[in-house]
Amino acid sequence: MAFCKFSSEVIANNKIELSNSFVKEFLPNANAECVKVYLYGLFLCNNPANVDNSIESIARVLNMTEEDIVSSFLYWQEMNLVQVLNISPIEIRYLPVKNYSALLHKYNKDKYKNFNIQTQEIITGRMITPNEYQEYYHLIESLHMEPNALIKIIKYCVDLKNENVGYSYILAVAKSWAYEGILTEEDVESRIGDQERSSTDIKLVLKALNIRRTASVEEYQLFLTWIKDFGYPVDTIVFVAKLEKNKMGGMLKLNKTLTRCFEQGLTSKKEIEDYLNSLSNLYDTARVVCAKIGQRYDNLENVIDTYISPWLNLGFEKDCLVNIANYCFKSNIKTLEGMNGLVNRFFKLGILTSESLENYLNKSLEHDDQIKKVLDKLGIIREVNGIDRKLYATWKTSWNISDDLLDYACGLSTDKIQPIQYLNKILSQYFINKITTVDMAQKQSFVTKSSSDKPRIGRNYSAKELNSLFDSIEEVEL
Repeated sequence: MAFCKFSSEVIANNKIELSNSFVKEFLPNANAECVKVYLYGLFLCNNPANVDNSIESIARVLNMTEEDIVSSFLYWQEMNLVQVLNISPIEIRYLPVKNYSALLHKYNKDKYKNFNIQTQEIITGRMITPNEYQEYYHLIESLHMEPNALIKIIKYCVDLKNENVGYSYILAVAKSWAYEGILTEEDVESRIGDQERSSTDIKLVLKALNIRRTASVEEYQLFLTWIKDFGYPVDTIVFVAKLEKNKMGGMLKLNKTLTRCFEQGLTSKKEIEDYLNSLSNLYDTARVVCAKIGQRYDNLENVIDTYISPWLNLGFEKDCLVNIANYCFKSNIKTLEGMNGLVNRFFKLGILTSESLENYLNKSLEHDDQIKKVLDKLGIIREVNGIDRKLYATWKTSWNISDDLLDYACGLSTDKIQPIQYLNKILSQYFINKITTVDMAQKQSFVTKSSSDKPRIGRNYSAKELNSLFDSIEEVEL
C-alpha cells in the first residue's frame, strides 16, 4: 500500500491534460463514441489505482458494448495516439500526441479524382474531409488495395450502418480485410457474398445470445472464422451461444469460448457442453492449486489451458492435485512448471487419486523405517535423508540385495569412517561379483577404503513424510 496518496475527494476534483493538437487535429474527424472512449481512458491513466480500470467498467460507465470500446481504441491506434498491446484481455498504452498533419503523406489528387467522386456519392450524409481522403489514399498505397475494392467496402459499410458512417469504421473494416489478403474488387465481392449468405445463420446466433440488432462487420468476420477456420457447423455455434447467453460479452465472449473449445480439440456438442460445465471446477481447482504453491495469477485461463485441464484430462482428481501442490510448496517447488514435472512422474506411476497418493506415501515411509534400522546398526543417529533413500532404493531394487546380506554388510561397516559409503562399496562388490547370500559373502574378502575421515551428513528435512515422497518419486523416469 502507498505511504502517501490522494483522498477520493482530491481525485474527484483532479484534472486531466488535453493537448491542443488533439482538439484541433484529431477531435473534429473522430466520432463521438471514439472521443468518449479516448477521454475516459485518459482519465483512467491518470488514476490507475483508484478506479475500476477494466473494459467491463468502461463499457458500463459509457453505456457502450465491449466491441465498440475495442473498435474505438483500434481507431486511436491508427491515429498513433494509443497502442493496443493485446485484445483479449485488452491492454492499452497511451502515446504522446503528435502533429497529425505531419504524419500524412501528400498524394496526387488528380490520381484519385474518380475515387473521390464515387466515394462522396456513396457517403451522402456528410462531406468527406481532406484528411479522410488522405487516410483512404494511404490505405490504398500502403496495403496495395485496389481503389475499386475500397469503394466496394465503403458501399458495404454505408449499407450496413447508414450514410453517416464514420470513416474510422470504414478504415477498420478495410484494413482488417486487407490483412486477410482481400485486396481486389473481386475479393471484396466474394467476402460480401459470404457474409450475405451467412446473414440468416448469424441472426440465429444473435438471437441465441439475446442480442436484438443486426450483426456488425466484425461479428460477420468472427462468424466466418468459426465456420471456415474452426469447422463448426451452424447448429453447434447456436448451441454454444445458448449456453453463453446469460454471460456478459456477447459475440466477443462467444468467440473466446469457441476459440478455447477449438484449441482443446472439442468438436461435438456433448464435448463442448461437458467442457463448459466443468469450467467452474477448472477455475476453482486453478485458484486452489495456485494458492497452495504460493502463486497468484490475474488471468487463470492460461493456467487452466496449460496445466489444470491437461492434468484433469490425464485422470487426476482435484484433491490429489491440491495435495501435490501442497507438497510442492513445502518442498520449495513454487512454480506450476515445477509441479508439472512431479505430476508427470505420478502419472507414470498411476497415482491419480488422493487415496493412491496416500498409499504411495505410506509405502515410502515403510522404506524409511527400514533405512532407519540400517542407520541404527551403523551407529548413525540422525533422520533419514535423500541420499539414504537413493542408496537404499539402489541396493534393494537395482542390486537385489537381500535383507540378510544387507544386515551382514552392516556388521562389517560398523565403526568404520564414513560407514554409509563403506557399506555401499561392499554391497557394490557383492552385486558385481554376483554374491547373493551371507555364506558366499563370508568366503570373500573385500578391502574398501574411505576417501575422507569426515562423515558426510545429508540434508535434514523437517517434514519427514514429504522428504520420503519426493526422494522416491524422483527415481521415476519420464
